[in-house]
Amino acid sequence: MTEHPSKDQYKLSRAGFEDAYAFNDTARAIIRLYYAKWKTGRSIMRFAAIPVPVITAVGRHYEPNPATYGASPNYNAYYYDSWVAPMAYSLLGVSAFGVIRAVNNGRDQLYQVIRQYHATRRLPAAVRPAALIPYLVQVQQEGVLPH
Repeated sequence: MTEHPSKDQYKLSRAGFEDAYAFNDTARAIIRLYYAKWKTGRSIMRFAAIPVPVITAVGRHYEPNPATYGASPNYNAYYYDSWVAPMAYSLLGVSAFGVIRAVNNGRDQLYQVIRQYHATRRLPAAVRPAALIPYLVQVQQEGVLPH
């Protein structure tokens, strides 16, 4: 494992990452933990941003057209309800949180954590043992490594 790998060494699926770098049960559990966090971040990012266009469409109203004495809307002038901006910005903030979570738990960070664990055989500070326990249990229930 090199310190500065090319992207093809860590841009793998979870199964590919496990095949390439899971040398024991703990390494396999670390890989599963990072992939779960990465997928959670991506889901938060996607699903928090989806309602923003809907909210802006529902909260958008057109001014009455003065040429028709208010009988038809003036499509050149519109306003938003007061609740649109707080909801849209809060959802975009949640989406930004998802982006940050996905980036901080990406495959390149996982590669560095696995590389550090492989070299020292100690859990890196980025991996909390309490968060790793469910994945260790899952790996141990599946059985021994096929290597």
